[in-house]
Formats: sequence, C-alpha cells, structure tokens
Amino acid sequence: MALLLSPEANILQIACVYKCKLDTIQKLVEDDRGLLLREDGNKRIALHEAVQLRLPHEVLHYLLDGIKSLLSEGAQVPSIPGANILHVACAYNCELGIIKKLVKDDPKLLQMTDDEGRIPLHLAVRYGASTNLVRYLVESDYSSVLKEDKLSQFSCRRYMRKLLFGRKVWKGPFVLSLYEYRTLLILSNFFAINSTLIRSITRHIMICREEK
Repeated sequence: MALLLSPEANILQIACVYKCKLDTIQKLVEDDRGLLLREDGNKRIALHEAVQLRLPHEVLHYLLDGIKSLLSEGAQVPSIPGANILHVACAYNCELGIIKKLVKDDPKLLQMTDDEGRIPLHLAVRYGASTNLVRYLVESDYSSVLKEDKLSQFSCRRYMRKLLFGRKVWKGPFVLSLYEYRTLLILSNFFAINSTLIRSITRHIMICREEK
C-alpha cells in the first residue's frame, strides 16, 4: 500500500513507510521521543503510517506505549488537543485487539473527553474507524452515543447523520464510502435511525469499492 508522504514528514514517519524493523524504530525514538507526536503537513503522526501499512504488532505496541507515556507527562497531539491514548488509537483506526486491550486496562478511557469535549467514539466515527471498532465502542458503553462534544454539540448519532445528510448532493454524485454506509447501518440499530430510510436513499449513493 503506497502512501504519499508530506514534505514535512519526519524521520520516524519515513521509517514506518519503509517498514523499518523495530530496533530501527526504537533507536529513532530513543534519540528523540518527540517524533512520536510530531505531525507532518497533513496533521499525521508516525502511528498513521504504521497502522495504514499494517506494520508488525510489536511496532504498533511500541509506538502506542511511547505515545501513552508522553501523554501521561502532559504532551499533546497537536490536532487532537487533550486526547488520551484511546482517542489516538481510535482516530488512527488501530486494530480492534489493541482497542480492547486499552479499554480492558482502563475502562474510564471510554468516557474521557479531549479539549473539544469529544470521547473516543466521536473520533472513531469522525475519522472513519472500522465498523467493528465502532460497534465495540458502542457496545462497551451505550450511553456514549448521546454524549455531545463542546464545539458543535454533536452526539455520535448526529455525527453519522451529518456525514450522510450534510453533503450537497445537487453539486454532483453523492459519495458515501463503504465504511460510512456500513457504520450507519450498524448505528441505526442503536440510535433508532430508520434503516429502511437509509437503504432507500442508496439509489442516490455511489458506494466506494475500497473500504478504509
């Protein structure tokens, strides 16, 4: 899977893209821990490349442990201020097994908010996490679906509605990616969104073939 690196990509991101071994990743982080949270011009950190390219579990766990340590010391992910480690893992669509381990270690992470009042489920829905990940978060804490963020006062239910209905369909094809469509159907079971209505509008939708 090829990724286009931003010109501002740091050395740790480059190492992840080129699938360097764990010892190389460790050496870079030991030399400069700040690389773990340093964003490029696309507001991505090295974890993004590591997840997208499905690097070995030991690399992902090493990066997450390092990020968790920095966050506990008061460091910030610039584009997700106030985020905890579960926010980060959900925003970057980490594997479900990793999410489950984080929740098992500290269930309170599910309800913790970032500086914009968003819980991890907000970010999972907003940034296109897998439907299995979204389902797990919902089933782990049903009350989370109605929790609103500070800026838009959107619950996770309304986030999905905005993704679906907030587009100006008259300007061109109404494009809904497969992950959005499947997630919306899953959430409809929990939020009383009319799934028949959702299916009925698919005649206006071009579903992307590539799932994120």
